[in-house]
Amino acid sequence: MMFIRLPLLLLWVLASLLVLPFFPRARRWLCAALLRILSIDVQVSGKIVAAPALVVANHCSYLDVALLGAQREMCFTPKSDVRSWPLFGYIAVLFGSIFVNRSPSKAKIAQIALLEKLKTEILVCVFPEGTTNDGRHLLPFKSSLFSLVEASDNLPVQPITIKYLSCDGEPMNEVTWPQIAWYGDATFVAHFLGVLRFRKIKASLYIHEPIYNQVGEGRKELAARCFELIKDKL
Repeated sequence: MMFIRLPLLLLWVLASLLVLPFFPRARRWLCAALLRILSIDVQVSGKIVAAPALVVANHCSYLDVALLGAQREMCFTPKSDVRSWPLFGYIAVLFGSIFVNRSPSKAKIAQIALLEKLKTEILVCVFPEGTTNDGRHLLPFKSSLFSLVEASDNLPVQPITIKYLSCDGEPMNEVTWPQIAWYGDATFVAHFLGVLRFRKIKASLYIHEPIYNQVGEGRKELAARCFELIKDKL
């Protein structure tokens, strides 16, 4: 299975490099194509609100980006060090990502860039845990990027719960979770080669109803509301 997928992945990378500079709207199609190459089936419940909006999701794997990106055109917010990754950093640029430095002194730069993205009527997706988790637990939400809501007029916030359900027909377990969730000291290449060995992966997206900033509610309170919604469904 891996040896069939590797040439297809090389074609996917080549298509991304050649197509995206001229047809950025192909991002959604490329995410869907990546899911097909990796044989990832996605069950979707709910509907993503019209842009502009802030999409908030839990985060356990780089696969999360493909799951969400295949649903709607959206801007992602990877950590700033992703930009320096060989090849993949450049592909992230082509996908229109805004790279976020998590230090408080530099986070404002990313916020300004994301506000400009929202003005172009696009969805902005954030993973407020700030890093990937083990897939079974939710890390505390950082509230810094929720300030986008404070700086925007009646911007909807849509929480989405990402769940991985099974690998090769077996429900997720102690063995398969570390092979899907990318966290800790696992290197990207070794982990991704492990993903390629699965014949079929099933995942689900539960798209919650959009919520709005309530009167007197700050970014921390809004982050806490999203945390509880996603946690309850996870």
